Amino acid sequence: MKIIGMFGWEQTDLCIYLASILENMGYHVLVIDNSREETMDCCIPKPKQELHTVTYKNVDYRRHLTVHLWKDEAYDFIIVDLGNQISGEEAAVCDELFFVTSCDRRNLENAKNIMLGMKRPMGVIIRNFCSDTLRPERILATLESENCFVMERFLLPFHVGDESVRVRMQYEGYDGICHISKALERMLFTICSMITEREAHFVIQGIRRAKKGECY
Repeated sequence: MKIIGMFGWEQTDLCIYLASILENMGYHVLVIDNSREETMDCCIPKPKQELHTVTYKNVDYRRHLTVHLWKDEAYDFIIVDLGNQISGEEAAVCDELFFVTSCDRRNLENAKNIMLGMKRPMGVIIRNFCSDTLRPERILATLESENCFVMERFLLPFHVGDESVRVRMQYEGYDGICHISKALERMLFTICSMITEREAHFVIQGIRRAKKGECY
């Protein structure tokens, strides 16, 4: 089992997309919303009665599961939406960490302070990057100038379709990933390849199935 943690800003849709692809690769996946914002609760259709676990498109979803219970779960992958704050205990349990942020300078400075304080490698996803406004090297230099333990870095360009789907799913529920941009699809491919250590064609097959709305 691997526990994948995502924290920062606007990472909820990425958690859902990643879970969908992993499920279509044949893995048993649990998504935990441990954030204060509880954005996941708006995205996943659920029955009226309160359930401990909601299963949607063959992926299990839970809210606020105590961190010391994560490793007791019988799943291949657990993906945790940690919101914009993360504790040292949560970071220690996660096998992989991804910090998601915009390219706003203040957010990057906050990211730098968090990463220096945690002192552990993690991936960094910078969303809504506008290449017409600023060169990527300038943005990444903010993190890398002080050895911020950047393991993998992803610059995700702004795409009106990605943002539209991200917001719309909070009102209409998550339906699928068929409308995501090529840049976002490539990033998800790289992350899935990295955490599963599977050959490229297995990951591509999982993405294609997920885009068709299939369930393994």
